[in-house]
Amino acid sequence: MPEISALTRLPDKDVADFWIKAQQKIGRSTKVDVQGHETLLKMWRQRIRVSSHKIAFECLGQSLTFAEIDMLSDQVAAGLLSRSFLNRGDRIAIMLPNLSQYLIIVLAIHKAGMVVVNCNPLYTRKEIEFQLNDSGAKLLFIITNVAKEPAEASVPSLKEVILTELGDMLPLGKRQLVNFVVHYVKKMVPKFRFAASIQVRSFRSLLQKPSAAMLQRLRALEGTVKADDIAFLQYTGGTTGTSKGAVLTHAAITYNMLQSKAGFSKTMLQKAIDLLHVPGPKNVMCLHPLPFYHIYGLMCCLLTASASGSGTVTLPNPRDRDALFKLLARRDLIMLTGLNTLFKNLLTDPRIEKLELPADFSVVAGGMATSPDVSLQWFEKTGTRIGEGYGLTEASPMLALVDPLDPRSGVGGIALPETLIKLRDEFGHDLPLGQGPEVRGEVLAKGPQLMTGYYQNPAETALVMSDDGFLHTGDIATIGPDGLIEIVDRKKDMIDVSGFSVYPSEVELRAMETGVLLECAAIGRPDPRTGERVVLYAVPLDSNLREDSLMLLLSLSLTNYKRPSKIVFVESLPKSPVGKILRRQVKEFVKDLESSASTKNAS
Repeated sequence: MPEISALTRLPDKDVADFWIKAQQKIGRSTKVDVQGHETLLKMWRQRIRVSSHKIAFECLGQSLTFAEIDMLSDQVAAGLLSRSFLNRGDRIAIMLPNLSQYLIIVLAIHKAGMVVVNCNPLYTRKEIEFQLNDSGAKLLFIITNVAKEPAEASVPSLKEVILTELGDMLPLGKRQLVNFVVHYVKKMVPKFRFAASIQVRSFRSLLQKPSAAMLQRLRALEGTVKADDIAFLQYTGGTTGTSKGAVLTHAAITYNMLQSKAGFSKTMLQKAIDLLHVPGPKNVMCLHPLPFYHIYGLMCCLLTASASGSGTVTLPNPRDRDALFKLLARRDLIMLTGLNTLFKNLLTDPRIEKLELPADFSVVAGGMATSPDVSLQWFEKTGTRIGEGYGLTEASPMLALVDPLDPRSGVGGIALPETLIKLRDEFGHDLPLGQGPEVRGEVLAKGPQLMTGYYQNPAETALVMSDDGFLHTGDIATIGPDGLIEIVDRKKDMIDVSGFSVYPSEVELRAMETGVLLECAAIGRPDPRTGERVVLYAVPLDSNLREDSLMLLLSLSLTNYKRPSKIVFVESLPKSPVGKILRRQVKEFVKDLESSASTKNAS
């Protein structure tokens, strides 16, 4: 490795100049104005002034206006402030699917001057135990359906659990019916019991009108929340190792919301949102099926929609195709957010042929690259194009967004305003920008939307921050002359075959282009001759598909060393909460199988 002094470093000004030119070329703003938007609460208060009577949130057929959400969040915030064990800056965990309660609780926690810790409702006992202990959460909001695992966890900091049920925000009759069916007909609520040291109360017990004095206290507290206060401890998915809590301040989140808004400045979405400033009952709605506990669903969908004034339509189970198609038939929708696996799933349903979407309807993908076959089929069947963005939890999360008027599949887009992105090679040298596919390197990013670090983990923070203040993303990419960023792969996922670098995503892309697979994952396995070899795990569309047939198809598009040495057909692949295929879990599963086989052979 060369000495630091000998490393090539692109000056920030040169990087900024490159991106300003790329942004100007597509007519995108190069600056964002955060005046009056320094915190999420200031953004929310402005939204109430403009759109209080508009629909803010809809789930399970129940709509709530911005004013109603504001009132309900005041009630929950008042309940938090009445807890003597809670203080400003304390961490409050949320473990819920997409429900109206989610936005209410997030706002309440911020109004009380506290920090949101989002938790995946599908977490096992060990996973939720780690996250609650690492964050030091004192209170947990949770739906009863998934309370068993946390109830069995050992979390000394946890003082109280507030239970909510699926139908809690529905009108009385429907609420009782839905909750009865969930409990006693579908039997979706397992038995659980929290430790005697933990108070357990119901969510609806918090929905009491606060006193005038408490409301005054809440408003005064809102004014003391600062831009550099922590808004979220957003835990990484753990797809590249132990999950870590990214510290996201109010400033980082609001900046990123405004940066993202600049990316949509020329679209039907922005025009529709502008209508919300016109007096009258006009509502525009965005369908956001992805989970809010994930950074993509949280920021790009729930918070940005709320701040812009568009309403959010969602559902607790994003895999419910019947409900999704019913929602997609609505005439007041202007936007759908999703990711490759969700779009792929919808395309396999014959109802997609009858779906009618306006030509300027906005469809935005994230979380993973959209494969060309999905992008093409989606356009052929719906007449709308899928736009993409690129980001990660540590960046709140958006770093780049495609030009919505010229969406391209498989690219992460052009850097957002006031965002610096560059590439660095394996020796630590910065690479020239705009060179296209011939120059690949790790993406490094800098901007106001970055985390301040990993919570109480300076060692891990130091590992991802460069000597010149950039975040190492771990993603390998190319940057074209027009600024288009194309993510090639994860740095840790590259496969070394006889000294040649094989990018798993390229193998997967070629495999998906054959049109015979639902999904696939390419991983590297040890090989005594070549160091590593490529193995493809694939879910076939036809159970009669043969390995040699797929091998023959791949030989037409992949050179010998990139070609899988073996193809394993499976029924499904492990995925993250938003549907991203987890190569690391595939690798661990394969290692376990090989270890088990080795043990049997030895015996």
